[in-house]
Amino acid sequence: MTDSEITISILREIRDAIVVTNVRIDNLDKSLSGRIDNLATRIDETNRRLTVVEHVVKDAAEQIMFLGRYAKNAIEDLRERVTRLEAKT
Repeated sequence: MTDSEITISILREIRDAIVVTNVRIDNLDKSLSGRIDNLATRIDETNRRLTVVEHVVKDAAEQIMFLGRYAKNAIEDLRERVTRLEAKT
């Protein structure tokens, strides 16, 4: 083999290796794109669920605050009644 034939053979091997590498990269890109799309879908669903949970927790907190105020007012009312009853005796 002459030097130019050896050079051509080496360049062909390099070219073939590059082609194989490009195919592997393309396959990896397709696989990652699918996974990223799946992950984005799952994140969107999780965000929708968290929004619902957020509203439920907010509503529950408002109800708890309302009940706390009601209980506080009821206790104050009972204290006033007891104080008046004790004053009568």
